Amino acid sequence: MRILRVVFILITAGLTGCGPGSYWYNPEKNLDEARRDCRKCHKQAQMEAINAAIEFCRQYNEPFTGWSVYKNTQFKKCMKDKGYNFISEDRLDPIIRKRTVEYGDELYYISGK
Repeated sequence: MRILRVVFILITAGLTGCGPGSYWYNPEKNLDEARRDCRKCHKQAQMEAINAAIEFCRQYNEPFTGWSVYKNTQFKKCMKDKGYNFISEDRLDPIIRKRTVEYGDELYYISGK
């Protein structure tokens, strides 16, 4: 069971575009603000995906299979709307702090001053 969870996390991280070596970064935010924004975007993306799934099921009477793609798209949009860019670690100033955060079974890579 532990192996399945690790595999799921790695696959999910790949789908969100959040792999090791690249981080969500907003030069105006510190690490605590980045963590809060990431959590808000994660929750918002989940709710939007749930609503989209419900609407899809109502309209087509079929299960919504685009859940993770839709949620990841909404997460990325939210972070970009908050002024973040997803950039490679080598483009970050060495003094920038970095952290991996986990919400549910998803990993996000964030950075801040």
